[in-house]
Amino acid sequence: MLISKSRLVCRSDCASKRPSLTKKRIWRESSFDGFSLLLATYFDHRFAVHAHDTYAIGTNLHGVASCFKSEADLMRRDTLCVVPPGTPHGGQRIGSDPWVYLAIYPTAEFLEELFQDLTGNPAAKPNFSRLVYRDPEMVAAFVQAHRSFLSGEDALRGETALVRFLAVLLERYGEVRPRLRFLGGKRRAVDRAVDYIEEHLGERLDLAGIAAASGYSRFHFLRMFKDELGQTPVAFVMQRRVEHAKRLLRRGLPIADTAYRSGFADQAHLNRRFKQQVGVTPGEYVRGTS
Repeated sequence: MLISKSRLVCRSDCASKRPSLTKKRIWRESSFDGFSLLLATYFDHRFAVHAHDTYAIGTNLHGVASCFKSEADLMRRDTLCVVPPGTPHGGQRIGSDPWVYLAIYPTAEFLEELFQDLTGNPAAKPNFSRLVYRDPEMVAAFVQAHRSFLSGEDALRGETALVRFLAVLLERYGEVRPRLRFLGGKRRAVDRAVDYIEEHLGERLDLAGIAAASGYSRFHFLRMFKDELGQTPVAFVMQRRVEHAKRLLRRGLPIADTAYRSGFADQAHLNRRFKQQVGVTPGEYVRGTS
């Protein structure tokens, strides 16, 4: 996919229209490259700390939200967040105004392919130096592209708008990722633990078993895991179970069976954790992917 350098073209009012503040959530799976899109209004929802397998790119239509530890990274109507895969974050509104949030979730493979086309370098990988960018022009283009796709009136127009937006985002902020450092013994130990978790997601997991897979004692493993991945094993396991549940739901497995096969105590447990992490219920997610 070759894309020449492009300019943003959007109506000046496309990010300024006052959104509906009903408690509405829309999750949509696109028909190309595994894109997911979210549009939601939150009054009291608080996202659990989690990370995605994909990028998470979003902005606010209304309200202010805190998704990261730094107060400098508050999300507002003129800011765009770009969260790389595997980056822990949460989310909750700040103040009394509702939080109206829209986001897209492109795969790392899709963004890397697009970045390589733009740079002409088959080994280039994007490196976003910040999580939040204050850029009203990019926000306006993102809102317009997101609305174009969700409208469903013209699939080609919606896909083109999203790809053009991502191309400009990569040109503007996607610095070439530096060469990775050699990963020492601790990271290899954490990787072994992660592999063990992935292989046993649908089973009862305990700290002793996960730590044993890493080759370290439970105490050292807990500290090492948090240092390397930025979250506790408990939070990581829950995050991976939700991601596994999403894959099963996309394959058409019933919600109750999905809960069992993903390691949740029951369907209510899945519903609660799924909404905390994804922002919509499993039922809403299924309706958006069907």
